[in-house]
Amino acid sequence: YASTAAVTGNTDPGVANNQNIERAITTYKAADLKVAITGPAPDSIFDQGSVINYQVQASNSNSDFAFDLNPGESAVVRFTQPQGTTFKGSPSGNDWQCTTGSDSSTTPATVYYECVYTVPANGSLAKGKDLPLLTFPVVVNVKDGSSTALATVKGKNTGGTDIVEADLSNNQTDLTVKFVANAKMD
Repeated sequence: YASTAAVTGNTDPGVANNQNIERAITTYKAADLKVAITGPAPDSIFDQGSVINYQVQASNSNSDFAFDLNPGESAVVRFTQPQGTTFKGSPSGNDWQCTTGSDSSTTPATVYYECVYTVPANGSLAKGKDLPLLTFPVVVNVKDGSSTALATVKGKNTGGTDIVEADLSNNQTDLTVKFVANAKMD
């Protein structure tokens, strides 16, 4: 890539060295992952005791800066348990490996699932393509109010370090739902 810069207003005693300055710039081909909560619909209403199945879609964006997610590279989705709910079983999604964790930097500590999809040796995830859909089931514990679910995504290279993202604005998403009392539980 070529870059040009010009400076005016200063006296330069060595003007002969101001042209054709070469610099080596290293660029990396990397996936540009994004995430969306595709279900339930925003502002949906759920009774206390009901199960909400949050559907989370991670994808490799179709941006000009996105490249394939290559064999051995991973997408990592973290889904935080929404307030007023508890997880009801493990998440589901083809070829995802999920573990639960707790973020003690919040008060109270926040429970989450972290799910990893690793591209198989004979595959890749082209730009513009979706990863398998993830579903996170939770049960509503409260009888009123609202709660916001949060999901994030990041990429890992084959060495396990984070992939540098071209666009960080699409690596986090949230969705708010509302809760109401369940007459059968009172």
